[in-house]
Amino acid sequence: MGGGIRLSYWKQGEDVTAIGEKQGRISYDVARISVPLLPPPSLRGNSSQSKKDWAYREDYRTWSLFWQVAIRDWLKKRGWPAGVHIDPAVAHIIFVVPDRRRRDMDNYKRTGKAAFDAMVALGLLKDDSAAHLVDITGEMVVDKAEAPKTIIELRRVG
Repeated sequence: MGGGIRLSYWKQGEDVTAIGEKQGRISYDVARISVPLLPPPSLRGNSSQSKKDWAYREDYRTWSLFWQVAIRDWLKKRGWPAGVHIDPAVAHIIFVVPDRRRRDMDNYKRTGKAAFDAMVALGLLKDDSAAHLVDITGEMVVDKAEAPKTIIELRRVG
């Protein structure tokens, strides 16, 4: 993946990793945070019964903890001030996978809930309701060298 990901979802030709960091200044409109894992299988299931399952709850807690650590580290490295939210926001979730196996994007995208809850708890997002997190998109990127990895990119809209 190298020096950033170019996404048609963002402004054409814009390098997401460079936004706000040009000339050493920080932008409070964009965040790009990653964890070196893919979501656990129990969170990717499509059964509502799985939410009552012990493995689901345990995996949700663990997945949420990974995101809390990653977000806290990201905020600290950038000196993000308390009370500054990316609001309203759009989110783009990138799942970096090692192969071209068939995967159901809807099941993967729903695993973002733990990350969004952590972002709210740590103050990066004001709320994860539709009024504040207005759109969520996702994609799979095949990259054996970088996989596994999950990246969430937030951008203020409006």
